[in-house]
Amino acid sequence: MMSWLLKLVNAGGKVVSCNRSQNSELFNLAIGYGLFGVITEVDLQLSPRKLLLRKVWLKKVDEVVPHLENLIKQGFLYGDWQFEIDDEHPEFLLRGIISAYKPIEDSALFKLEKQKSLSPDDWEQLIYLAHFDKKKAWDKYTSFYLSTDGQKIDESFLCR
Repeated sequence: MMSWLLKLVNAGGKVVSCNRSQNSELFNLAIGYGLFGVITEVDLQLSPRKLLLRKVWLKKVDEVVPHLENLIKQGFLYGDWQFEIDDEHPEFLLRGIISAYKPIEDSALFKLEKQKSLSPDDWEQLIYLAHFDKKKAWDKYTSFYLSTDGQKIDESFLCR
């Protein structure tokens, strides 16, 4: 895990130190918005890069927690879940797509393949569809996400 210490000059001209535990509210505002002072110094404690394997599943809501608990036992570090958004679908908010990320131990495998990703035009279309054709939005997003199952990614990709 990366830890930070920021020093910034606030609007009153005072140099203030902050991190996740010291002046944490200012820290969160400074790294989130950057408008709460001039950052003059940053100390970072970095961790080694990790290559992760992404796995993706469609799951019903009652399966999610047991599935995540099992994945944690298997060494998966991160995960996310998106619900069915089509309010006319019988499984609206009752199913979704889940992804999880597990470190690949063999550093010799640290060769990243070209990442599948949605283009800005794809995202624009998905946002449009999410408002006007939720079924099509869900189908398009789910199809894309499932196609990324087994993809190797750099851990820093998740921390953006």
